[in-house]
Amino acid sequence: MNRLSNNWGETKGRAAMRIDSISSLGKFFYCHSLFHSFVLQLSDLLSHSGLND
Repeated sequence: MNRLSNNWGETKGRAAMRIDSISSLGKFFYCHSLFHSFVLQLSDLLSHSGLND
């Protein structure tokens, strides 16, 4: 019985680690897309103001 509960604890730990890495990956992609849209808007502003003529 003790071995079974130990295995369950290990499985839960692995799942928590996997969920944690997935969420950090999600945060990374979210920040990356935010940054990407910001850069796009910035270049759009620059092209409209005629600075990179």
